[in-house]
Amino acid sequence: MNTSAPAEHPIADPMLHLSAKPKRKSQNPLLKLSITRRLALGFLFPMLAIFAGLGSIGFQSNQLLEDNTNFNQHLLNASTSLTAGINTLEEIHTNILGIINDASRTQTTQETLLEDQGSIKNLSAEYDSTIHTYL
Repeated sequence: MNTSAPAEHPIADPMLHLSAKPKRKSQNPLLKLSITRRLALGFLFPMLAIFAGLGSIGFQSNQLLEDNTNFNQHLLNASTSLTAGINTLEEIHTNILGIINDASRTQTTQETLLEDQGSIKNLSAEYDSTIHTYL
């Protein structure tokens, strides 16, 4: 049996060992702030995130309303164009019935028939323009 004394530890006094440890500085700067400032920041950052989200939602809502307005404006313009086209077609129909009526009479002059034909050509050109505007 070995009766020799146990090997001495490099630091014999445990209290000396604890006190010899260098003090660690806190790495987190928030811990240096007072509790009121930490609470204020704790409420401020989530509120900023909420306001950013609400702003984004508001912007998207505005874009959606603008797109809807543009669509409705185009729809109204298309409806107006088609209504004008319908009116032109009704006028062409009336003029064609007038030409048929004039042609069936024996006393109608060639000049009257040519005027009626010119009127229908003009109305056809107007209708063509209306359709191209619509498309």
